Amino acid sequence: MASLMQTQQQPPSGLMQWLGRGVESMVTPILSAFQSLPSTFFDVRQPLDPSADPVARDWGPRGELSGTRLPQGYAKHPTTGLIYSVDESTDRLGRLGSAAGLMAGGFMDPLGGAATALMAAPRLLDPVVASPNVVAANAARAGKLRGAPPGITTPSRLKGLTKRMMDRTMEGAPLKDWYEEGAEAVHAASGQRPEATEKFFELGSLYSPQRRVPDNVNDAIGAYNQALAGDPVRGFGFFHNVMSEGAEGLLQGGNLTGRKRGNFLTDHMQYIRPGSKDYGHTVDIWDMRSGEFVEPGTLGPFKGTPTPAQYDFMEQQGAAVTDAINRNPAFLEELDVTKLTPTQTQAMRWGSTKVRYEKGLPPARKEALERGYIEKVPDGKGKFRYEVRDPQNWSRTWQKYVRAYTPSAEELQDASFHFGTGLNRAYAQQSYETIPGLTSGHLPEMFDAPMEARQAYHEAVNRVLLDPQGRDLINDAFGLLTGQSVHAPGAFQGATNPGTQALAAVAKAKGEGVWEVEASSRKLLEAAELTRGLLLRQDAVAWHRPFVPKTPIRLADRNFAAVDIGRTLADAETVRLYNAILEELPKAGGMLPPIGSARGARFYNFDTTVTGVDNKKFQKAVNRAVQKAFPGDQDVGIMQGSADGYFLQNDWIEAPNGEHYNAALERLGPDLAERAHQLQSVLGPEIEKVSRGFADRAGWTYRPPGSGGNLQRLTKARRQSVLAPRYPWAGGGSRGLLQPGGP
Repeated sequence: MASLMQTQQQPPSGLMQWLGRGVESMVTPILSAFQSLPSTFFDVRQPLDPSADPVARDWGPRGELSGTRLPQGYAKHPTTGLIYSVDESTDRLGRLGSAAGLMAGGFMDPLGGAATALMAAPRLLDPVVASPNVVAANAARAGKLRGAPPGITTPSRLKGLTKRMMDRTMEGAPLKDWYEEGAEAVHAASGQRPEATEKFFELGSLYSPQRRVPDNVNDAIGAYNQALAGDPVRGFGFFHNVMSEGAEGLLQGGNLTGRKRGNFLTDHMQYIRPGSKDYGHTVDIWDMRSGEFVEPGTLGPFKGTPTPAQYDFMEQQGAAVTDAINRNPAFLEELDVTKLTPTQTQAMRWGSTKVRYEKGLPPARKEALERGYIEKVPDGKGKFRYEVRDPQNWSRTWQKYVRAYTPSAEELQDASFHFGTGLNRAYAQQSYETIPGLTSGHLPEMFDAPMEARQAYHEAVNRVLLDPQGRDLINDAFGLLTGQSVHAPGAFQGATNPGTQALAAVAKAKGEGVWEVEASSRKLLEAAELTRGLLLRQDAVAWHRPFVPKTPIRLADRNFAAVDIGRTLADAETVRLYNAILEELPKAGGMLPPIGSARGARFYNFDTTVTGVDNKKFQKAVNRAVQKAFPGDQDVGIMQGSADGYFLQNDWIEAPNGEHYNAALERLGPDLAERAHQLQSVLGPEIEKVSRGFADRAGWTYRPPGSGGNLQRLTKARRQSVLAPRYPWAGGGSRGLLQPGGP
């Protein structure tokens, strides 16, 4: 950086000074006319990462040089102060202005502006790339390979690169359906509504730059649910303030901007709306690394934003690799396909490259640190960064390790984490039984009825609550992305009954070490569960959402345990496990029943002040209970973690109309409360019809709902109209669940 500043401040002298002044006088009018950037410049780009780019760090909003003149090839956002790279994506006038700036100022030329002018003048009619990738672009131009990485200057070298990219592509074969699987999972969760699926992927595409896939999915879910709840979209994405504005624009009917984002969207949506758009090729840092691009100056792994020329080059390479594989019958047979698309080969190459770099870079850094090629320095924020001292040797070192590493099948499987995987990880479980609460006085004989009778009743009520795909209609009506419900025995207050776990995607609140559900997601979940409690006259309603941490959680914070047997528990297994936890925790076990899941059971210590059990004691009790319930079973695993949740009771003797639930709904706001009442008006009569039928046949005591007035039958069309989600982007961007339309 010091040398850069010295270069900018070095005055030309003698002949060079005279020439510089002459050139400056000629180009000043050109600068005045052409130096401004296109009006859409900041809309279609991402700002540079201050931790990765020294200019963005030093000239950014908090940099030491903020407010001083930027080096050539950079621009500052007029509002946020963030730094952007200026490259050949600017229009013709912008490029000419950039060339004139080089001629007049000579910012990067230690000999003064005149020397730069003499070199730049003959090329004024060609694009002048004033960006950190100028070396790579010039090399590509010299070899007639526009946008190619350094060193790829001849057709023979290009052929070699294509071969290496083919090898990486075939290596990542398990990821060929990455986009399709993610798209289909989200589409299923949206109730197969293309508009909702596309809106979710628009948000996912908006937040995708510089984000790990799990974080990217969480961002999209959070923004999606904030919009559903009628709340401002805030707090998600790498540059969350800037991206919040973009998300609000999308929800108000705006279009997604940026080439990478647009392609990321269409690469998913082609499987939902075939042929509806011109599908591009997503190019991110991993694809750029597969193309052997490096950071200019440091020669480290590429981590910026590709220029349009580089993007073009990688799309061409992707097409060439795809064509070469499709022409090889042996490759197609190995992949069990008749033809691949560029989208599929990009996903394959992406996964292989990602594993190679993530596994190869740590030992490369270790060697480079020992040899003095790089240095570990504090970043001023309590963390550290690497500074390169010997670019050539650093480049040789990390490339040696990356090229030598061979990903294992397990590592590629881990890399295949797609949007559907992220959605499954984000599901909260809403636990319910359909047998009415003890205090309700409704169908009390059912508690002594055979399990077969209780199971028949549970299935009959679930035919009202679930759609044909087994998704929860209450969650769906609130607009939540809803998974297929899991049916497993339920346990509460010492008894077991037929049970179901509804699934809804919710976001983690922002912050490291924060294991809480984001506020808008929480409101939607609570509204759905309170609605269910009123409909089924439940003594309690509950949900929980576990978190999978990147780093270990303190034992004192581990309030969650998952028992994994690879399937749902049988009735007898649930009883055995419940009895075991009651033995371990006689006073609190009734409040800590096993919660059914698709892979076994879960335990959630929802509030240590209520249960009277600290998390350390809780985890030990769970371990002992599992050993008692499954003695000697080596296939049973236990995962400890943290979870957030909700638990609320209603005593139907004290509150015969569900006043405790209704009061909680009112606290969530008028829109959510009104939506809950709408759903009760539709689903309530259908559930009461089931209850009356069983009561008449079995001689059980039927008690009409205390509130009355919700037994009116609706037409099928009216039912569908009320249950349909109210999306906030319908009708030009109305916000909140009750807009547009209503019951």
